[in-house]
Formats: sequence, C-alpha cells, structure tokens
Amino acid sequence: MKTGFWRNLLGNFWLLFAALGIALTLYASFNLIPQHLRGKNEQMANQMNRRLINQVQQRLIEGKKTHVVQLQTLIEGESLQHNLKYPYTVDELLIQTEADMLQNQFVPDSIKNHLSEKIAQIREEWQRYVDGLPEDYKASLETSHWQKYSSGVHLKIILVNVGGVILALIGFYSIYNQFLSRHHEFLKRLFHENQMAMEEQIKVNLWYEQILEKALTGLSMKYKVLLNKHSKADLHLKTESGQQVFIKSRYHSGKEDTHQEFIERFIHTVKVNKAYGVFVTNRDDKAITKILDQHNHQNPNHKIFMMVGDTVDELKAMIMNTVNRIDKKEN
Repeated sequence: MKTGFWRNLLGNFWLLFAALGIALTLYASFNLIPQHLRGKNEQMANQMNRRLINQVQQRLIEGKKTHVVQLQTLIEGESLQHNLKYPYTVDELLIQTEADMLQNQFVPDSIKNHLSEKIAQIREEWQRYVDGLPEDYKASLETSHWQKYSSGVHLKIILVNVGGVILALIGFYSIYNQFLSRHHEFLKRLFHENQMAMEEQIKVNLWYEQILEKALTGLSMKYKVLLNKHSKADLHLKTESGQQVFIKSRYHSGKEDTHQEFIERFIHTVKVNKAYGVFVTNRDDKAITKILDQHNHQNPNHKIFMMVGDTVDELKAMIMNTVNRIDKKEN
C-alpha cells in the first residue's frame, strides 16, 4: 500500500510539473521571447541610427559633399552589414541629425547655423527626389520604415507564438495520453482489488454460514438451505410450534458498510411469508438495529431478531434462546 501511495503521488507530481512546463512554454512564447525580440531589435536599430547620425554629422563638419544618394548608400550599407532594416526615412535621419547637433553644447552657434543650412538644402533635395518618383514608390519612401521594421519583428513573434502553441499542444497531448494510461491502470487495479475483496467476502460469508449450520446441527434443528437466487434469506426452519423462521447471515470484515437496502430486502421476505426472521452477524450495527426495531414495532407478530456472534457456541446459545422466545410467544 505504501509503495502504491508513493507511486501515485509521484505520478501526480509528474503531471503537475508537465502542466507547469506547458504553462511556462506558453508564457515564454507570448511574453518573454516577444519582449526579448522587440528589445533586441530596438537596441540594434537605435545603435544603427546613432552610427548614421554620427556619420552624417562628420561628413557635414568636414565639408564633404553629401547628397541624397550618398545618404541612401550609407543606410543600405548599415542595413546589409547588420541584417536589419533601418526604421527611418532619409528625411527623418536628417531631422534627427540636426536636432542632435543643436543639443550639443560644445558646437559653436556659427557652426550649428551653417550645418543647419546644409541639412535644409539636403532635405529640399530629398523632397525634389521624392516628388519625381512614381506615386506607389513615393509612398513607400515617405512612409516611415518603422512599419516595415515592426512587421519583421511581428513575423518573428508570430512564428515564436505558433511554435509555442505547437509545443503546448504536443505537451497537452502527451499529458492526456499519460492521464488516460494512468486512469486505465487505476481502473484495472481498482477492479482487481474489488474483485479480490468480493471473492474474500464470499469466502468469509460461506465460512460464517458453515458456523451457523454447525450451530443448528448441534441443536438438532432441522433446517433447509435456500438455493433460490431470488431469496433474500439463507436458511429456513420451523420451530416446535410450527412457526416459520427465515435466517440471514452476514459477516462484516470491517471493509464495507451495511446498506439499508440489504436489510430491507430481508424484511420484505419475512413479511411476505408472514414468518419470523433472524439476522445473524458478527458485529453490531446501530443502523440495522434501528431499522429492525422500527419493523418489530410495526409487525409484532413477524419480528426479526438480531444475533451477534462468531463462534458455534455463541450462536447455539442465541439460536436456542430466540427459538424458545418465538415458541413461548405463540403458545
């Protein structure tokens, strides 16, 4: 029993940990990993943006010619090198470059004004460049790349989510199969234990009936064993005064409770035959005693007596006393 208890306990813990693992997988797929991907991509994009701002500022400060095509080349070079789409347009890069320069306290105002004029010229050049493009291509340039950038991240997140769901479904399927297997084993074990208990109860009842029959034989009482499967009594005898007595024996091993339906069927047999009854058992039962007292109060001429004993001598004495009480009552 102890081994079975620990085996079942460990089995339930395994299912609990498996379910916890599935929950953590889903949590990681829909929360931790997406956050990590967003954070990683945003960090890389910010670093790329910082490098481009520094490169543009350096070119402007050094007086190098800077045109739209060159800026696009810088952006595409960074994107290819780091395998990441740049999230801003050329115009947005220029705006950030100017804002960063204006916030720099170490750059003289004269240089700031000069660089701002250069940036304004490049922005005008960019606008003329965009205006000369077809409408569909123009829209793609004027729209911030953040949308494309976010779409790529979202695609990765969706793939992670789908993968997490697939893993969770596999885990659920595994747990479900394991649960069915354990449940099947439990039912088999329960059926086997119940079958063994029933067989043991049948053996004990047969042994107890033999003790009862030995007690009757020792009293030289003639009795008849009732073989009718529909009968709710085991034995039948007649007293010296001719009174019919039905006897039912029941041995309680302590592993089961006596149900009210059981004793009520025996009461019905006694009442239908207008006879007396004797219920023989090895253990007193308050519930049965209460039912029999109620029956005896309502049917004083068809009483059912309860005898408690588990040896031949005990039963002989109680049977003799009960039969004498029945005969005296009728005489």
